[in-house]
Amino acid sequence: MRWKTERMYFAAERLFVVAAIMYLTGAIFPVLKNPSHNFDVASASDPLAFALQFSVYAIAALFMIPIRGSLLEAYKKNPVLCCLLALILISFVWSPASLFTLRKSLVFMATTAFGFYFATRFKVEEQIRLVAYALGACAVLSVVFIVALPRFGVDLLQYHGAWRGVFYHKNTFGTYMALAMVSLLCLRTRTRAGQLARFVGVALSIVLVLGSQAKGSYVVMFALILLMFLYRLLHLYWKRLIPAATIALVLLGIGGIYVASNLPAVLAVLSKDASFSGRIPLWTTVLTLSESKRLLGFGFGGFWATNTYAVYSLVGWNASKAHNGFIDLLLDLGWVGVIIYAMNTVTAIFRSMKFVAREKTLESQWPLLVLSLILLYNLVESDLLVPNSFLWAAYVVVTVSMQRIAGESRVALRNELPGDSATNEFPGSEFEPCPQ
Repeated sequence: MRWKTERMYFAAERLFVVAAIMYLTGAIFPVLKNPSHNFDVASASDPLAFALQFSVYAIAALFMIPIRGSLLEAYKKNPVLCCLLALILISFVWSPASLFTLRKSLVFMATTAFGFYFATRFKVEEQIRLVAYALGACAVLSVVFIVALPRFGVDLLQYHGAWRGVFYHKNTFGTYMALAMVSLLCLRTRTRAGQLARFVGVALSIVLVLGSQAKGSYVVMFALILLMFLYRLLHLYWKRLIPAATIALVLLGIGGIYVASNLPAVLAVLSKDASFSGRIPLWTTVLTLSESKRLLGFGFGGFWATNTYAVYSLVGWNASKAHNGFIDLLLDLGWVGVIIYAMNTVTAIFRSMKFVAREKTLESQWPLLVLSLILLYNLVESDLLVPNSFLWAAYVVVTVSMQRIAGESRVALRNELPGDSATNEFPGSEFEPCPQ
């Protein structure tokens, strides 16, 4: 009886996690609520959305109770990430919209707590499986929306037939389908039916990315495919890695020079102009307006809460974000926040590379690929520090998981060393020495 109860609990927990991931990606509900991109509808408060948000985090809190000790330990072992969280929490003190910043920060902490729970409760292999299930479900439902419910699944008004599936915007749709492709490629399957479903899912994800007409998602998807091959170099012994990495860097440098020297032609292929669809003037404007608060920024969300009209009057179009996650990070938390985020990210990347080098599997590349996707996507969009965003939750998951694995590796290494490191004794020292 107890075995059946535990099995039902584990099944319910995994089902909830899949549903929570779908919620954090912004699937289904936002596009059903506002398929025509009506700004008044998007900005209006919605009791149903609040109830859904509260329910997700309340259920997550219930699942956190049995592992509360492990969660507290995870927070203690990630001090740099916790410093960033503390800076966000106290930023309401200097924010020009203090109540808005405080409310947004609290929701952000709930999203972060879900990331800690996901990383602490499940190993990397299970994380990949659950993310693949959630995004695979989004892909299948997107096909249904595109074919049977084109009013919701196809953006007929703003982007003239671009697919958006179960997501509010085509860029979000393209990015999460690229993440679905990566997760399915890294997923380990043990049956032929599972392998077939995996390859069908990968092919479907690629088709959906192309149908989104999101040029940034095209670049991210092809970059991730290239990075999957480059990260395999980490499997090599270091004497072979150095020349292989040198050749790869030379080829990338040649490619970069070619793109830079033929930028107009490359932009024409991507149907972009030299301003990157107005992003460069926007970046210049917001950086100029924020010059007076570069150390600590305007507080979490404080800049856009008070300067949206000023930006609109200068650039001529409604912008509620910088369309660059790193610029929005600078606006929110200043150079202090940028430095803390950079420190945590570099540490997570280094630990992810060591994980790939040690495990030498495609599965082990998933954390590094997720980090790569987040960093690449935020060059042209703002989803770096966003409440109710799975990309932020995934960033936390990778950070916490890689710290845990690095700690376990150090413990295993100490256990493999001969003798007691404290007394410097070796096995067999309790026996009598051999007679001379």
